[in-house]
Amino acid sequence: MPYFLLDAQGRPVGPYTREELEFFAQRGVVGQDTLVVLDQVENTVPLEKILSLPAPEGDVASNPGLHPETQNLRDAAYRDREPGGRNASTAGGDFLRLAPHLMLPLEDLVRLRWLDNRRILALAGVGLLPLFLLQYLQTTSDLSGAIWGVALYSSLLWALFFYGMFSQPEVTLLRCVSAYLGSAVFSIGLVALARYIIPFEWVVMWISDQNLATRWAGHLVGVAWIEELAKLFTLYFLWARRPHPRTMMFYGLMAGLGFGIYEGVAYQSSQNLRISFPTGRPTADGAGIYYMLNILRLTSLPFLHAMWTGIAGYFIGFASQYPSRRGGLLLTAITVPSLLHATYNTFSDSPIGLTVAVVTVLALNLYLVKDRDFEAVLNRRRQSSR
Repeated sequence: MPYFLLDAQGRPVGPYTREELEFFAQRGVVGQDTLVVLDQVENTVPLEKILSLPAPEGDVASNPGLHPETQNLRDAAYRDREPGGRNASTAGGDFLRLAPHLMLPLEDLVRLRWLDNRRILALAGVGLLPLFLLQYLQTTSDLSGAIWGVALYSSLLWALFFYGMFSQPEVTLLRCVSAYLGSAVFSIGLVALARYIIPFEWVVMWISDQNLATRWAGHLVGVAWIEELAKLFTLYFLWARRPHPRTMMFYGLMAGLGFGIYEGVAYQSSQNLRISFPTGRPTADGAGIYYMLNILRLTSLPFLHAMWTGIAGYFIGFASQYPSRRGGLLLTAITVPSLLHATYNTFSDSPIGLTVAVVTVLALNLYLVKDRDFEAVLNRRRQSSR
């Protein structure tokens, strides 16, 4: 009489004879409480009950009509019983037992179940996207496209990191993408438009001045204030439903990534080249410096821009919650990131710049801890104004 065992998905595997079930139980492959299916019907009984009954006549050890995988499993099990062959064939038999289960992910792949698994998608994106970019570069020789691909890859890494650290229930993928693309396109466009009002030649003159105060003011007015204000433009359109400050902070992180990635790519074709090859001639040392600058610019710049815009988004969230305090909160949203941004730019080549970067990260996290303190202050002012 044929017997079938149930696999992890509840499907019958076999058939096996009663003798084989006894042998599997002795070897610990199955337990006494393992369910056994009779004749591939929905009639299951514990293995213990099967083994307590007398063996039926005609119960044979092999069947030429069996599925090859089942026959291989049976052959390997019986080879293990032969003197001197137990240790040599155990690994093969165990592998054959696992083989049907090892193939299960392929069935899920065919059925497209992996599309519902965010962990698989994230893992595949992080691990395999560089290989696609390498294949793209080798096939098309499109260096510019590959550089932008690496920039987007860096964004993906930061986005996944921020999602794990700061994601809120209200956060939606559509708004995240809108914040990212809106900043990468519209905010960058606003900065370009602002250059007609404050020409970049003037900015370069200010930030290159020997006087420290002049350099800092140039970075504040000509760079930080313009860029941070441009990034706020994107976030302003996301507060229609009065999102929680932490939710708007997360969208600020995404907007900062979009802006920072564009700026990081721009550095590769301008400032990084001037620093790496001051004479205009390529050198081995210069190539190494250029490579490191590109990597650092694509990782540190987007991160810092994300931190600054995250702080701005946090206070914009409060502005949406407290419309009567909108003016002061919006002023805070532009002032705090701009001051941090300008100070970092002024001292970016010294340990002071690194200190400002650390202070930026601490500020964002400390502001998140002070939710209730900010709410208490805003509510108290609201009550006192009545």
